[in-house]
Amino acid sequence: MAEITQTEFDAMKARAEKAESKVANNKAEIAKMKSDFDALKVEKNEMKPELDAETKQKLDAYDALGKRASDAETKLRTLETEKLFGESASKLKARNASKLFSLVNSKIEYDDSGKPKNLDAVLTDAKTSFPEEFGLVVGGGNSSSIGGGAKGDEVGRSVDDFLRGALI
Repeated sequence: MAEITQTEFDAMKARAEKAESKVANNKAEIAKMKSDFDALKVEKNEMKPELDAETKQKLDAYDALGKRASDAETKLRTLETEKLFGESASKLKARNASKLFSLVNSKIEYDDSGKPKNLDAVLTDAKTSFPEEFGLVVGGGNSSSIGGGAKGDEVGRSVDDFLRGALI
């Protein structure tokens, strides 16, 4: 093994001391960074409730707007459906389409675009369930029926018409 001269040894020692000094400086810098980081975490946690309250307020406002929009869509869908129902019911000679709609609207199903998909079936069912609303006689046509004794599917008076006539 080759021997090291004193000069070489002193140079290596100086480099090692310089490296140790850099390591010590880096350790001090790392410790300061950790301290600064911890201080920032504390500051962040102190600010968090304020941000959460502000964020919560914004989310609540967003939710309220979403509910208003959903309610408006539902109301618009109902109005459009009632109009379509009224037009179809009028073609079938319904006497009071609005009243009839209020009786059967819960049975109406909608497709993904919000359009009614079983309106014809609901109208057919309404005509069967509420024949008096279409001017059809209820009962076998005996003289005591509210149509004045009309037979079968002849036009008679609905209960509403009967009551109106009694009040006049």
